[in-house]
Amino acid sequence: MIGALAVVLRERGILMIERGVEPHLGYWSLPGGVIDEGESPVEAAVRETLEETGLEVVVVRGLGVVTGPLTGRGHGVFLCSAVGGALRVCPPEVTDVRWVPYRMLRGLMIPEFIKAFIVNLDLESLEAEP
Repeated sequence: MIGALAVVLRERGILMIERGVEPHLGYWSLPGGVIDEGESPVEAAVRETLEETGLEVVVVRGLGVVTGPLTGRGHGVFLCSAVGGALRVCPPEVTDVRWVPYRMLRGLMIPEFIKAFIVNLDLESLEAEP
């Protein structure tokens, strides 16, 4: 895997970022990014979420892997729980960050490989996990 993505849920909403840089400039996405050398995918998901959203998270469990269309390489997707921090926009990588209601996901401009993965998750059941 070359990247890690975080699924963070709260009150029937999912944490999403608006990308301020390429690839996918202007698209909404899950917090995440490239795994640094010597870092595990779990550590990358935690670090990237903090860097991009200001929220501290812990990984609950893995949800699967998505394949990025630009690289053809995998990105681990992890269910995370927010445990601290404060939501904030972190430019230049991120131009907006918000809790998006589940029902609004299909209408957002999200990279197709990520959208296909998250709209097929049972987000309500995942949110209920401890």
